[in-house]
Amino acid sequence: MRSFAILIVASLLGTTFSSTAQTTDLVWDVPPASSPSDPYSEELIGGQFGGSFSVTGPFDLDNDGKTDILVSDFSGGQRIHVFEVQGPDTWELVYSTPFFEDELTPRDFIVSARHSTGADLDGDGMQEIVFVSGDEFVGPSPSGSTSGIFIYEFTGTDNDYGSQPAAAFGVDQFGAPTPNYVKADNFSAIDIDGDGKQELLWPNDSSFPLDEWYILSVNGDIGSGFETLIFELRLSSGNSGDANYDPVDRGGGSTYAINAADLDGDGSYEISFHSWNDFNFHNGDVLGPDSYLVPSATDPDIFLKATSALGVDDLSWFNGVVVDINGDGDDEIFYPRERGYQAGDYEYVSVMNYEIGEDPLRITAEQLKLDIVGPLTSYGIDAGDINGDGTIELIGAGRGYDGEDYTAGRKPKYLRIAEWKGGVGGDPENPANYSLTEVEFEITPFDTLFNFVVRDSAGVVESFYENAGEFGEFPTDRAEEISPTSIAYLGDADGDGVSEVAVGFYGINDSLDIIDETYDASAGFFRRTTRERTAAPHRPVFRIFEIDDQFGVHSEARLVLPSDYKLSENYPNPFNPSTTFDVTLPLDKTVSVLIYDVTGRLVRTLAQDVRLPAGTHTFVWDGRVDGGAVAASGVYFYALEYGNFRQSRKMTMVK
Repeated sequence: MRSFAILIVASLLGTTFSSTAQTTDLVWDVPPASSPSDPYSEELIGGQFGGSFSVTGPFDLDNDGKTDILVSDFSGGQRIHVFEVQGPDTWELVYSTPFFEDELTPRDFIVSARHSTGADLDGDGMQEIVFVSGDEFVGPSPSGSTSGIFIYEFTGTDNDYGSQPAAAFGVDQFGAPTPNYVKADNFSAIDIDGDGKQELLWPNDSSFPLDEWYILSVNGDIGSGFETLIFELRLSSGNSGDANYDPVDRGGGSTYAINAADLDGDGSYEISFHSWNDFNFHNGDVLGPDSYLVPSATDPDIFLKATSALGVDDLSWFNGVVVDINGDGDDEIFYPRERGYQAGDYEYVSVMNYEIGEDPLRITAEQLKLDIVGPLTSYGIDAGDINGDGTIELIGAGRGYDGEDYTAGRKPKYLRIAEWKGGVGGDPENPANYSLTEVEFEITPFDTLFNFVVRDSAGVVESFYENAGEFGEFPTDRAEEISPTSIAYLGDADGDGVSEVAVGFYGINDSLDIIDETYDASAGFFRRTTRERTAAPHRPVFRIFEIDDQFGVHSEARLVLPSDYKLSENYPNPFNPSTTFDVTLPLDKTVSVLIYDVTGRLVRTLAQDVRLPAGTHTFVWDGRVDGGAVAASGVYFYALEYGNFRQSRKMTMVK
């Protein structure tokens, strides 16, 4: 554990010296492009098609008894954001890792901060935020590393995890073979081997032939400068073409998941490895502390390319979920499958299930049953007892929502739920043991981020909505829809008797167009011009929904942002001898109200770590410094400081 003072300055966490208007308090508006006419700019703050690839939790990262969740935003500066519950239906953004980003090239889709987890890798009781990112950073690179693992540790001050990584392990510290970049859509922290400290389970989808799974641990105290990274297991997906590296063929493919599960009910974990090669799986076993067993080249049924016979190259893009759904003492793993580069939707979930006496190191079609539950999801999945009846529900990311849906007045269906009906010991491979519900949402302004098209076809005018923005590696790629991606079941985190589910969204654009189309008979197609382009009013990269015991939408949680704290203009300005300003708080909060001179020196404390109720509070500065002397004429700054954030304004004292 480390301890040091954090200087709260305007640049910390990307805050500014001005109070900015908040367009909504139900979604988190990521910074838009500086110019709506140039929405896909290569700026540090982003300004492009994007969203959140992962929402993870629940955690209690600062040990204060309040639930935290982590939200990734790889299009907004490769940052991880912490939201903490503050009361019924209320969550607050309390911390963001600093901006850092590689150059926005076609590779930004691969190497950015897409996933994060909470952990205590050094076992000191101080939780960490862990994520991986990077490929040749050109911006401010944490600890000088070009790519690798970045760890921000709780400092001991409420909701603070430092202004720089407590530890950063660059790829140069991995040893041979060295990945040329790192990536993770899924990873987790768990004490998999029972040695009393957590390991990081990370599928690193790097580049051929370096697609690997890692089980990592840390020796030493994170933040001490003497911590070291330990590879407890480093495993190639196999079929790499490099016999000197790893001659065992494990089915090959990009590594996408690694899960700890007690598949055989013996009280210790097995390991499920998944790679993107015809929905490929193989397993390993945990023998003891830092000791693992994986099949050799001579063992039977090492891997299973589950969709090879179907001719589709599928993957479980957002990982599966480990759960003992039938309560019989051993775990099942439910893996959604997505069609990879093939066209078409696929929303059925497969189950990995071992019967008594089956060897978990062998995997065949008898242990991985395709398409058991659905239609449920092809993206994110989680599990929890939503309705409090003692049985588990599978919760899946539902349908995307597009311009055609909105034009037709159809409602979004962002979640699907599969309720277990098989009882204790029921068969997880029987589709009849699941009852499916598609959750329907009311249309809100946050679901309407589409271009508006006015089409004139030989004088017949019609209008409709279409998907906005570009994405992907090529300029011709189009955003498909507002898509729910990752899912995090939070339980009743706010204590109001209703379960919460956090949902990450992708396909969120920074600008919207009004487009005119006129049919050109000679050319045989519609010609279009952009009448107007404006910044999108909202960028809801994640939302928190409360789901009632009937699997309907009970409410949507309010998200409190730093910009919800208001610092008014002072009046009069210039002033002599005193001036007045207001502070408006969105919720009860411990704040400081301070006066600084132009050098940054504190000259007067109007409030220091004072707990104030939500509402507007008036402050008067009488032009005196601490101690009672009259301040000199000149420019001063008055500041509102709250948690890890700060606002300030300029004022002038004249005599």
